Formats: sequence, structure tokens, C-alpha cells
Amino acid sequence: MKMSIEKIITGCIILVLSLLMFHLSSTQIKEASLAGVSPRVVPFLVARSILFLSLIMIAQGAGRYFLERKEGRATLSHVRYQVFPFLLFALIVLYTLVMNYAGYIIASFTVLPLMMYVLHVRKIKNYLILAGLVIFVFIVIDVLLKIRLPKLGILGII
Repeated sequence: MKMSIEKIITGCIILVLSLLMFHLSSTQIKEASLAGVSPRVVPFLVARSILFLSLIMIAQGAGRYFLERKEGRATLSHVRYQVFPFLLFALIVLYTLVMNYAGYIIASFTVLPLMMYVLHVRKIKNYLILAGLVIFVFIVIDVLLKIRLPKLGILGII
């Protein structure tokens, strides 16, 4: 029962964040003046994907919650609210703040491994895959698509 409530809470937090991202990308990123792909496309796709996945997470949590209640395996007295969803939310906020002030590369190489550690990922192979994905995303978005990611504060070098 604890896991189903954590899924519902985490799904709701991620849903709110995706709606905020969807709103900010539509109001803060300008549409391309010529026909073609605009810088708004990538944040829109990410926001819609996160929105869809958070709805799936909420549905899974609700389904599991009602199934457990129907079978009588858990009672409300066993439910303990964990800090885990709120910790993930705080790490997401930290990631956005670090990205804003220190840039994409530094934020991705500091906060994302911390997130993985909190999620109990201990294999070094997964951290290497994360590093490769961070570099791949930087190359695709910043170099190939010429959509500028946040750089390091005043220096603007990373």
C-alpha cells in the first residue's frame, strides 16, 4: 500500500511539473519565424511525454491501491508517508537551479548522478551510460540543432 501511495504522490508532482514545463515552453520560447522546426518543439515533446507517463504512474498507483484495498491485504493504519517523492521533487528543483546558474553540463554531471544514487542505482555501468547520454544530448541539441543550452554563468564556456 505504501508503494501505491508513493506512486500516486510522485505521479501528481511530476504531472504538475510537466504542466508547468508545457506552459513555460509555450510562453517563454518563441516560435520559428520561417517554416520548419522551432526551438519550442523539443520542450513540447518532453513535456507531453512526461505528462503522459505521469498519468500512467498515477493510474498504476491508483489501480494497485484499490486492488489491495479490495483484497483486504492492507489497511489505512499501515500507510506511512515517505519523504521519497518529496526528495525527488527537491532534486528536480535543484537540477533546474543548478542548470540556471552553472549550466547544463555541470548540472547534469552533479545532480543526475545524485538522483540515481537516491534511486539506489549502484552499478558503475549505469553512471557511465548516464554520462554518455548527457554528452549525446548536448551534442544533438546544442551542436547539431543549434538550440543553446544554458552555459556556465559569467564565463559561458561549458
